[in-house]
Amino acid sequence: MLSSEEVKKLASLVKISLTPEESDSLQKDVSSIVGYISKLQELKLADELITDDSAVDLVGLRSDWVIGIPIAEAKNLIKQAPRSEDNLISTKPIFNRAPRGTSG
Repeated sequence: MLSSEEVKKLASLVKISLTPEESDSLQKDVSSIVGYISKLQELKLADELITDDSAVDLVGLRSDWVIGIPIAEAKNLIKQAPRSEDNLISTKPIFNRAPRGTSG
């Protein structure tokens, strides 16, 4: 468990002031997080992790179907979206994935 001195040092590093109650709570929370990370470090992982989409098992995934509105109305809604692709609403990616063979 983190000591109260370590919590004070941590608070000063992130430039926050803590009440004694907040300090006690943070001490417990951070100790819990550190304990969890320690458990994760004990895991034995394969030398090379699979990171490409081909490793995803698509069996059992549901199909997307428009239910409850006429097809014409669904197509009209898709037309109103800023971007669409293959009759689906397209969004900006949330993950920036580096091309295979590169890092980062």
